[in-house]
Amino acid sequence: MLIAMMMMLDRLNGKYGNLNNWLLTRKLEVFDNDSRNPTGVVFILKFASLFYILLPGIVLILWVVLLAYSNWKENISLLSPLCVLVVGIAAIFFCIGLLKIKWNNYRFKKFALCCLLISIVLMTVYQAFVIMGYDHEEEFFPYSVFFLNFNVIILAVLVFLSQINK
Repeated sequence: MLIAMMMMLDRLNGKYGNLNNWLLTRKLEVFDNDSRNPTGVVFILKFASLFYILLPGIVLILWVVLLAYSNWKENISLLSPLCVLVVGIAAIFFCIGLLKIKWNNYRFKKFALCCLLISIVLMTVYQAFVIMGYDHEEEFFPYSVFFLNFNVIILAVLVFLSQINK
């Protein structure tokens, strides 16, 4: 669903206002009766397109609500629905950030940076939930791996931004 959403947004270059024009320029011979009146077909296809764009968010929210309800009935921690929500939102922000770079002719602007940073922060929050939210027999290794992740991120930034000398 996320892939279908991103493909639809990519066709529109991220602008919802382009939806009517994009649909009008397609060969809209979907219905025999409406072949002469493309605005009727566009009206129907507009709702289908909006459905594809909004479906990942709707399904994510329903999935989290059903998981939370199931965990609440069984007196289980609500950490797993929270993890699903955080990872789902991170995936959406990551895809939108990458597509925003493409829509800006491969220029890296503030909005794309914010989307990608939000995605990285949410994935780090997910890691913290998984490592610190559940009981582990061994505590040193999970905590070390969590903080090693920050060291790797800093090192990767330094490696990619440093000047190559030889």
